[in-house]
Amino acid sequence: MIIIQEKNIEQIPILEIVQEENKDKMIPTVVCYHGWTGSKENCIHYGAMLAKNGMRAILPDQLYHGERKTSELNGFELWEIIGQNVKEFPTLVGAYQKENLVDNKIGAIGFSMGGMTTYALLKHFPFLYAAVSLMGNADPVEFAKWSLTSTWMKDKPAVELTPDLMDKYIPMLQSLSLADNPETIAGRPVLIWHGLEDKKVPYALNRAFYEKIKDEPYAGRVKWIETPEVPHFVTFKAIEASVEFLKESLVEE
Repeated sequence: MIIIQEKNIEQIPILEIVQEENKDKMIPTVVCYHGWTGSKENCIHYGAMLAKNGMRAILPDQLYHGERKTSELNGFELWEIIGQNVKEFPTLVGAYQKENLVDNKIGAIGFSMGGMTTYALLKHFPFLYAAVSLMGNADPVEFAKWSLTSTWMKDKPAVELTPDLMDKYIPMLQSLSLADNPETIAGRPVLIWHGLEDKKVPYALNRAFYEKIKDEPYAGRVKWIETPEVPHFVTFKAIEASVEFLKESLVEE
């Protein structure tokens, strides 16, 4: 039987999903990051699939989302949220390590904003064993430039990319950019998926990142999957593929 528990780890609301017989065992653990305006509950079906395949799933509410929501979002909080995810990741993992519930088999998966988070985690944490980024983006600087004239700016005031604005935000964006330091992948298993008709997180930017790294020695275990005619939406086949990928990387390896 699969059990779902509500927990709070240092003021981070989470759901933990695990097979009952594995509840107190040291097993591979995957942190699952939802997308923009989502919540931890959006990832329950995914967490259940991970649990059925021998993993523990940790589903956090991200900053300004779910139980942590304080007001309506305007879009400009995106990188603050991803930065906070990076700060909180070792806290989440550490809580389970202290209870001897996970060793080195630590994974991360994210959807959209969560997929961007997954890329940033690969840059910052060598202990992250395997990762999946679904319709994410590894280059925050290029994504931020693109977003200024995208659907993200609908019904919002135009923003001029002035030198002062660039100086203010570029260092923070670069600190989250796996594209700037792709060698930090360091041979780890990484699955990237994107739909070809995605207008919210552009396919082309993500594909360009993959093309840049695919023949490098450090990217030998990076796998790319794309699906034609799919907009900003993760298909069930993509979810199945990512569960199988994490099972192979964390449980069977």
